[in-house]
Amino acid sequence: MAWINRFCGSVLVIYGIKLCIDGFMMLRDFL
Repeated sequence: MAWINRFCGSVLVIYGIKLCIDGFMMLRDFL
């Protein structure tokens, strides 16, 4: 079960980074 937690954690981290990048690009276009 530990690998499932690690996999979910890495997916959340990657998704969070992608969201931050998308938000930064949108903010840059807006400004």
